[in-house]
Amino acid sequence: MFIEINELNSVLDENYINEITQGDELLLIDVIETAEEEMRGYLAKYDVQAIFNAKGKERNKLLVQFCKDIAIYNLIELDQSGVDVAARTKRYERAIAWLKQANETVLSSLPMAASKTAANLISYTSKEKNNNYFD
Repeated sequence: MFIEINELNSVLDENYINEITQGDELLLIDVIETAEEEMRGYLAKYDVQAIFNAKGKERNKLLVQFCKDIAIYNLIELDQSGVDVAARTKRYERAIAWLKQANETVLSSLPMAASKTAANLISYTSKEKNNNYFD
């Protein structure tokens, strides 16, 4: 996983996390993996394998923060037990907006995906539609 379960404590109090999950670590793993998959979709033009396989200080700090924000957002969607939902929603929206922008531009801090050659792509085309008119 890109982030570890204990790293979520830096974003949301451990007591809230335990109250929502009731000690179920599988639930935390699920929200982290869901956050990673969501981020992968936005970062498709980058080398997502290299990005998400990075460990420790090799990871992009901003992506780590956004992954935690998205994971916590997914977690509080399950149970809103006293968590400031408005603040979590703003952080989630900020993360998604940044990921969309990252998909539209090239960030030097992220490795690019290997370019795809014509041999690796399959193209499907058809002839232009004929308009037949009968009287």
